[in-house]
Amino acid sequence: MNIVLFGSTDVTLAVADFLSNESHQIGAIVTVSETFSISYKPDGVKNSRFVDMVAWGKEKGIPVIIYKNTDQTISDLKNLGISLDFAIVVGWFHMIQKKLRDLFFSGCAGFHASLLPQLRGGAPLNWAILLNLRETGVSFFEFSDGVDDGPLYAQEKFSIRDGDYIGDLIKKSEKSIIKMLGYTLPQIKRNHSLKHPQKGAPSYCGQRVPEDSQIDWNDPAKNILRLIRASSAPYPGAYSFLDTEKVIIWKAETSKIEVYGIPGQILIADGIHIACKEGAVTLREYQSNFQIEKSNHKKLRFLHGY
Repeated sequence: MNIVLFGSTDVTLAVADFLSNESHQIGAIVTVSETFSISYKPDGVKNSRFVDMVAWGKEKGIPVIIYKNTDQTISDLKNLGISLDFAIVVGWFHMIQKKLRDLFFSGCAGFHASLLPQLRGGAPLNWAILLNLRETGVSFFEFSDGVDDGPLYAQEKFSIRDGDYIGDLIKKSEKSIIKMLGYTLPQIKRNHSLKHPQKGAPSYCGQRVPEDSQIDWNDPAKNILRLIRASSAPYPGAYSFLDTEKVIIWKAETSKIEVYGIPGQILIADGIHIACKEGAVTLREYQSNFQIEKSNHKKLRFLHGY
């Protein structure tokens, strides 16, 4: 079975390595550059988890197509003169239109990092943390004209611990994806019918951009900590401002000492503590052009327009 792989992220690379190591035939890769235009941000969006699949394809001797639009991609795939049996979409951002999906004899399927029909749409792992879910997972499903509403091939669940950051959930989702490919691809190759409809009431989540991770210290500490966990590496991080200097907070925890102050106020006492509307957080890892340790009683702020 000849597979065309669509994607441009760390998880795309993990799937490509798995397919290659397990002797599945990758006929071509369709990818995008690190910065690209998309409907919800036509001026360009940067892929925080970008991987250069062009270099990987060149190393493996696999043709790589740079996606421009649907019609051009259809033309490029046909010009390769290969068998277009099955498409796997992972780490991808654009809609896969029906006329593109129809090229593939055995279908076009992809992965969504939620237990569909929960959290259809953008940034589901980030939203799972923000919503304080205790469990999420990954769904392997057939693409359709709707938003992540196609029939399922398989699902794998995993837990979300209190200390999990977005990077931890990415690793868990990657393991789930590889596991599902291991037991579904042999059956798809033999044309066994695995698909079944999604069940339950759907929910939807919107795409997130870096500006969504600006901290408002008037929020309760528990919500701020979720924002920090959901926005951390490999994403650009939750942030605030001290005067006009940007402070990126990569890791934080609930303050173990009682802290009272105006929301955003910095208090230095056996650590760096930031007062919130309810409670306080202790910084563990941050990035700034200056030392917050020397900023006792100053105030981190939510600044509009940044």
